[in-house]
Amino acid sequence: SIASPYVGNWKFKMAFQELERKKRLQHLRIANMEDMVTLLPFATPKLSALSPMLTLVNGAGNLYKHTGIRLQLTAEPSKDTNANYSISYPKEHEADDEEYAKEVKDSMNAGKSLAQAFYYLIKKDFERVVQYHSCEEYEERLEKCKSVLDGVTLDDLYADKAIVGGILDEDYEPKKR
Repeated sequence: SIASPYVGNWKFKMAFQELERKKRLQHLRIANMEDMVTLLPFATPKLSALSPMLTLVNGAGNLYKHTGIRLQLTAEPSKDTNANYSISYPKEHEADDEEYAKEVKDSMNAGKSLAQAFYYLIKKDFERVVQYHSCEEYEERLEKCKSVLDGVTLDDLYADKAIVGGILDEDYEPKKR
């Protein structure tokens, strides 16, 4: 999917990963870092629209989750990797310190992007919000990383333990909720 919002809560994510484990489903989610559509919704409507406080009170079970492999596109190269993209996969919280630090950093970046988008909305700078979600912006960013990703298949990404960890191993047992 390209430029799509989150689609399900943790139960959906667990069912999705079970199908991935059985090699019945693969998904590549492409998102521009600043595209607010790809960061929403983060809570189900029954928790009230965009209410982190209600989410804290009622629990994280209704938070929407990312599924599949995410290719996140950035306008500028990362200082860490000098790449205009990052590839990630949602992991359970049994990750090591390095994985956990990366997850926290990704969450903070998503929060900054969402805050920036809301700022543009408040300032009535709708053009900028729409630009980050436009086909032209996605095409331009994909072109920048084409030479690096050209020969990479979805099977390659799913087979890369550095991306997916052990979650897709046949004998993997998800944590009980």
